[in-house]
Amino acid sequence: MYKSVHGGDIYTHKGMTDFSVNLNPFGPGRAVVEAARKSMDQIGNYPDASCRKLKSALAKRLEVPAEHIICGNGAADLIFTAVLADCPRKALIPVPAFAEYEQALRATGCEICYYKKREATGFQLEEDFLDLLNEDIDMVFLCSPDNPTGKLIDRSMLWKILARCETYGIRMVLDECFIDFAENAATASILADTKRWRTLFILRSRCARFRESVSGMPLLRIWNFWRRWNSPDSHGVYRYRHRWQAWHL
Repeated sequence: MYKSVHGGDIYTHKGMTDFSVNLNPFGPGRAVVEAARKSMDQIGNYPDASCRKLKSALAKRLEVPAEHIICGNGAADLIFTAVLADCPRKALIPVPAFAEYEQALRATGCEICYYKKREATGFQLEEDFLDLLNEDIDMVFLCSPDNPTGKLIDRSMLWKILARCETYGIRMVLDECFIDFAENAATASILADTKRWRTLFILRSRCARFRESVSGMPLLRIWNFWRRWNSPDSHGVYRYRHRWQAWHL
């Protein structure tokens, strides 16, 4: 029997109050429902597989180039796509962590190393984490704000990790899906610094911000993936986009 690791399965456990997902308890707002109704006029057409209008709007709002954006159907869609595209042989995950990092890596037969965060230090990454970032590691998953602690990774530590990843060619996937709920979210994110780092990928969520806190509609799932698509990895965006079926969103 399939066992969901994500949460939100109110269908198997009927009548339960589900605290495993972050949904607006007041349900969707009227404006969201009305926008969904209006979109029904286009239900007879295939959606734009390139998400051009969406990427254009996101690029303007977040001040990043549209060609640096990939849109997907939930975080898991892009996490699995990243792993399938890069095919890492060995990856590193600090734990506890979002379960689907491990799930995606295991699906490709990747060997996984774990860094156990310590309760005594508030489950923060410590200096000894850097020692694990070496020539044997192909990919590392990080989350800021962290899941499940909600703590931000110290910016100075992020710079040290990124420097190690650049040195050893490690793909760093930074999950910032809940960054909008952090204090001083604009300065907490390192999205503006993607031009500096060749190996950096950033996961950001319209879903977490709008679906869960505003729209309250889990079916409206939009997640974004940013990458600095520059030399020597200019083919990266092409590789990622060709790891999913055409109408994935």
